[in-house]
Amino acid sequence: MKKYRWIALMVVSTMLFACHSPAGSEENEGKSTKNQEAAQVSEKPGQTKALRYVFNATHAGTWYPGDKKGLERLLTKFFDQARPETTAKGRLLALISPHAGYPYSGPTAAFGYKLLKQRGQNVKLVVIIGPSHYESFHGLALPDWDGFRTPLGTVGVATNIVEELEKEPPFKVFDQAFAREHSVEMQVPMLQFALKKFQILPIVAGSLNMEDIQKAAKLLRPLLNRPDVLFVISSDFTHYGPNYGYAPFTDNRPENLKKLADQALSTIKRLDMSAFMEHRQTTGDTICGFFPISVLLAMLPQDTTVVPLHFDTSGRITDNYENSVSYFSIAFFQDTKDAMIQQTKFINKNDEIGLLKLARQTLRDHLAGKPLPDPKSPKFGLAKAKAVFDKHGVFVTLNEEKRLRGCIGSIYPTWPLAEGVVRNTVNAAAHDPRFRPVRSAEESKITIEISVLTVPKEVASYKDVKIGRDGVIIRQTGHSGVYLPQVAPEQGWDIAQTLDHLCIKAGLPMSAWKSPDMRFFTFQAQVFSEEEMGLLK
Repeated sequence: MKKYRWIALMVVSTMLFACHSPAGSEENEGKSTKNQEAAQVSEKPGQTKALRYVFNATHAGTWYPGDKKGLERLLTKFFDQARPETTAKGRLLALISPHAGYPYSGPTAAFGYKLLKQRGQNVKLVVIIGPSHYESFHGLALPDWDGFRTPLGTVGVATNIVEELEKEPPFKVFDQAFAREHSVEMQVPMLQFALKKFQILPIVAGSLNMEDIQKAAKLLRPLLNRPDVLFVISSDFTHYGPNYGYAPFTDNRPENLKKLADQALSTIKRLDMSAFMEHRQTTGDTICGFFPISVLLAMLPQDTTVVPLHFDTSGRITDNYENSVSYFSIAFFQDTKDAMIQQTKFINKNDEIGLLKLARQTLRDHLAGKPLPDPKSPKFGLAKAKAVFDKHGVFVTLNEEKRLRGCIGSIYPTWPLAEGVVRNTVNAAAHDPRFRPVRSAEESKITIEISVLTVPKEVASYKDVKIGRDGVIIRQTGHSGVYLPQVAPEQGWDIAQTLDHLCIKAGLPMSAWKSPDMRFFTFQAQVFSEEEMGLLK
């Protein structure tokens, strides 16, 4: 009977379908949740190296089975029953997934994770953002451990990203936010069952203001743009009844709960963060993952396709709507056409690394007053790479501590690519009129990004510009301006905001892009950086 103990615990506590600890779960509070001894992590799944600090899941054995075989049996059942239906194609960017006890939220969550498994995406990092139910704090909490252990094994944490984010408010390392929190934990076994080797970036959201949300979105957006990253937003929806202090209706509860969920869903499908916030303000809807969902909406490109996969309530499961929690599984896809264009490559990964090394050596030699390097030198590994000696438009971007320090390039294919990298590295360092020339003392703080461009093509109007896919050039009576494809997504701009800023850059009135004589050109780019390639020490 021992293997059924966890089921009994689920049944006796109706709180398990909500966002609170179950009765009797205090037994975990006195135990250390972090193993500070070296732990050899199994290859299935996650890391294979020894980890120093491992967080032990605190809800195994209560909210879900505490033994591996029992948990695998339950997840197999959920996955077999789930039938995610969608015609959406392209890359799966994110999921909204519930986080109550598995008998309640598990069947709904399985719809999203089964879809992930069916897609077969090469996901190497999962960013999990969940709300805080136990600790009251402002900002976004990061862990100080490097492994997360569940009955299915241990998953590594992307500590390099944690180290970068903790430097930027509203992010901060706050281990106590994870001590009893289930919103992140409940997603991990599902991910372990759906994926093979991967890391996680666990984040617990406290209270956030609009500035926090926008800044967090800007800092996380580069991860969203990586094809090997998936975002999981952990949230239950409406918490209804006296236990939650929210009962805006007393009749037709199943229908009204679905109506309330659909109202929230409609704002999410429009990617309208302001409308989502207004929904909460006007209805009082008790969506516990309100802040994590808001961060996601602030990040997503405007052409994201939103697909609801499954909806359920604990009221239906227990046949008692006095207190009920709603669960939604929602998937977010990148437009197929755009994804195909963004993945177009001129050169392979080895050549990307070679060009970045060439740019770095060019910067060093330029700052030292030495002759510039020969792209065909064996040290760069480019001598036999035909593609890097074909002519391409190319921009070189220099950043210093995540701030733009210089960006200059050639839009049209004027020089062989490798030569263009050398020329534009020097130009970005010395001749960008927006900045003083880079000095030798700054070189170690500079990071380099290269954008290789397709040939620009004129389009009929601004309506043909796709944010997240296209770079854009505007031209009007002697004025011109250009933004690379990554600029608008990094800034969180829509098409109108992008063109407003681009007009200012071109020396035109902000709304000049609406003029009938404005000409628009678009191009795409293969973008790669030292940070992405792991070339920074």
